[in-house]
Amino acid sequence: MVFEVALFNGAALAEITGVLPTRALAGYPEGTRVIVRRERPHPGAQLDAFEEADGFRYTAFATDKILQVYWTGARYAVRSDLDLTVAYYHETQNSFQGGTPATQNAGRCKDASLAQCSGQIDAVSFVADYKFSPHANAYAGIMWSQVSNGLANGFLQRSSIDPTVGLRYRF
Repeated sequence: MVFEVALFNGAALAEITGVLPTRALAGYPEGTRVIVRRERPHPGAQLDAFEEADGFRYTAFATDKILQVYWTGARYAVRSDLDLTVAYYHETQNSFQGGTPATQNAGRCKDASLAQCSGQIDAVSFVADYKFSPHANAYAGIMWSQVSNGLANGFLQRSSIDPTVGLRYRF
């Protein structure tokens, strides 16, 4: 039985799949998970009888989405005042059910027609960080990323190169 709870700013998030009776997920795809969020409602919020009993608002959703994230990277100190960092990121998503009633049972897809379609993101980044004083440093970096299929839904560009530069001061 799996029962996980995480707390975020006074709200609780739990996966309750393992404590539900088997019949509760009848008709759902294999691998479906049920996630519940509990939070204090804002003043004046309308609560149902169940929520009024303990004063929390509950939101539950069922999904068979799996998002896998992989990351690797390395930092190299060229000198005591110069660091170079390189990293690779990869995310992959299965095709899952969910969303609005119109897309609830869209089936399994491998294109960008829906955010629920399977897809992936790959990214590579490089950063140079120069420490010119004990409290200040300058950095410059670049990241290339490419997104495909369902994870590309809503993106204007499938591939991008994003530079960044900046100064950081630590008090």
